[in-house]
Amino acid sequence: ETEEVKELQGNKNEFFLAEKNLVKANLIDVDLSRVDLSGKDLSGADLRGSDLSHADLTGANLTGAHLWQAKLRKATLRDTDLSGMDFSGMD
Repeated sequence: ETEEVKELQGNKNEFFLAEKNLVKANLIDVDLSRVDLSGKDLSGADLRGSDLSHADLTGANLTGAHLWQAKLRKATLRDTDLSGMDFSGMD
């Protein structure tokens, strides 16, 4: 695991994430459940296996993000840019 992933796994608060550049971020298997990611640019981010259940992704940009085996149960996806998404293998 990269230091970035270890750091994110240990810190789910929105203030920490607000300061991070999440474009093309390595977020594989990170627990982001119940985190407010509204309006965030996660384009090209690698979210494979991540838990985004109950997360608020309102207005977020997920263009080109990798979401294979990501958990999105009850996530808020209102006005989220999902252009070009492959939804196979998602829960």
